[in-house]
Amino acid sequence: MIALVDGDIVAYRCAASCERTVDKVRVCIADEATALLRTEQLMQTIIHSTQSDKYRCFLSPHKNFRYDVYPKYKANRDDTIDPVHREACKQYLMAGWHAELFEGYEADDALAWSQTQAEYDGEGFNQREGTVICSIDKDLKQVPGKYYNFVNETWTDTNEVQGLSTFYQQVLIGDKTDNLF
Repeated sequence: MIALVDGDIVAYRCAASCERTVDKVRVCIADEATALLRTEQLMQTIIHSTQSDKYRCFLSPHKNFRYDVYPKYKANRDDTIDPVHREACKQYLMAGWHAELFEGYEADDALAWSQTQAEYDGEGFNQREGTVICSIDKDLKQVPGKYYNFVNETWTDTNEVQGLSTFYQQVLIGDKTDNLF
């Protein structure tokens, strides 16, 4: 099994776990070393839980093509404060886990692309056998294949029809998370 890991979410969750909000003020309750240890532990848990013998971990750059297409993309997050240790967690994933940064694209794009790579079987391209997307991002449920939610430890198999249905629902309804409504 090849685990395709959403490094953005791993870094964010591990860094955020070292902070608490007290009277509307963010307070660090753990140091950078703790955030890095939690990053290591979460990656090990993902690999173990998926019984993967290989993995690819992806990270997003600061900006991507979506901002050129729609400048207000994720504008509703402008006042969100990044966890203090997030950048250190991302650097740790790049150095220790060979996380890949795809300039111009989000980690989601790299995960989706990697999940769908397959040999042409004479009729079409199918989900690559032996891969699993490891993320909590609901947008990735548009991609046919295996999906592992490492927060609630659930597995989902999405077929092509379910993936298209999820995609069209988002087109029709929008996505408040990404400021698309």
